[in-house]
Amino acid sequence: MIETDKGKIIDYKLGDVTGDGINDEVYIMSCAFNKCLNRHWLVVKEGNSERIFKYELTENNYNFEIFLVKFRHTNKLDIFIRSIGECFGGCVNGKIFTYDRENLKEIFNTNDFYKKNKLSAFYRDDYKVDVLNYERNKKYIVDIKENFKYYLDFVYYGDGKVKEGKDKANISSVWGCNLYYPMGSEVSNISIIQKVIGQASTDDICLIESILKWQDNSFRVIEQNVILKGAFINKNNRIKEISNKKDFFIDKRNCYENNLKGLNKYINDNEDFDSSITWYYLAILQFFEKDLIEALKSINMNLSFKHPYPSKERALTLKEEIEYSIKSNMFI
Repeated sequence: MIETDKGKIIDYKLGDVTGDGINDEVYIMSCAFNKCLNRHWLVVKEGNSERIFKYELTENNYNFEIFLVKFRHTNKLDIFIRSIGECFGGCVNGKIFTYDRENLKEIFNTNDFYKKNKLSAFYRDDYKVDVLNYERNKKYIVDIKENFKYYLDFVYYGDGKVKEGKDKANISSVWGCNLYYPMGSEVSNISIIQKVIGQASTDDICLIESILKWQDNSFRVIEQNVILKGAFINKNNRIKEISNKKDFFIDKRNCYENNLKGLNKYINDNEDFDSSITWYYLAILQFFEKDLIEALKSINMNLSFKHPYPSKERALTLKEEIEYSIKSNMFI
């Protein structure tokens, strides 16, 4: 990032976006020295004439990036801008601009895609989730019966019937917007990822990937797939045993955060059940066993209660430790 009196350069690329065979300069700019709050502009400087075009980006986002990509023609680059926004489940905003008759023209926006390609998801009896795309007349069925018993108990009765008022799952806005190069193609497609979210923002039932291609003067969905994270085959660990155990209770006077064997034994010796306590100690077990994503889901489930065990402050502290471990492992 470069900062001068004229502005702050967030990202910069060099390439032929005008189609005249001469490289042009493309920038994402912001105000210098924090003179304006989170305002960004797309700036194009023509390599041939050195004329400058400026377009304000209205999203109140961060982490702006530029990519110069052949989406429509092999002899001309389009401008792909990606940024991160604040929304439920996390979201990415993507825009594509083309240089048309000495003007910048927007030809794609993930917000428009989200509005026009609505997905719905519903819990169904027998531990199934239906994902529906009415626009494409498609239905996808996801089997979730391998999930933890205590997780499923939030949505289902013991006979596998959906509880009243618990039938709707959530769909994230655009969670990923990436380039997709088909084999042998000289132009790129777009890959849009959305999440089907269960009982917490970190609870991903599945991902929906939509592939878009430039056809008839617009980007159109040519393919849509469901991505599943899968379940372990014959996974022999303590967490799986807990999920199969009918009930258990952990006395509030006994805390074994620093003794995994003691915690396992104590859980095994008790039979009563308290949901908030269950999620807290499941998170601890998962944290010890390095199953960090599942640990984050469990502590979020604990925090969803009005009075999380053992307290909201301690539960949030555990969540911070889990999130820190996840971030640390990303760079190993």
